[in-house]
Amino acid sequence: MIQKVMSMISFSAQFVNDKHPENHYKIDVKATENGIELNERQVIDTYKLKDETTARYISLSQHKIGFYALVFTKNDWQYILSIDERIAETVTPEVLVEIANSFETES
Repeated sequence: MIQKVMSMISFSAQFVNDKHPENHYKIDVKATENGIELNERQVIDTYKLKDETTARYISLSQHKIGFYALVFTKNDWQYILSIDERIAETVTPEVLVEIANSFETES
């Protein structure tokens, strides 16, 4: 029963600048079993986080808007850090990796 309840827990935070809608950032945290399935065609690059976790930088689209996302899993949680494709030159994969490296999780 606890496992079933745990799988329904998620967190999502989104920021869209009202003057510059291309400044669109989102963080999702989901139980791994409810996470997104990665298609290898979506994967642009792979990175190693400071704790040796593998993170994949992917391309995806939603409602005709293109997004890039850094996706990684830690302790049965999937983290998805996504940005609007229009700011991808400013918020590079390395910036997303830096943000991912700031997340601390308990084992």
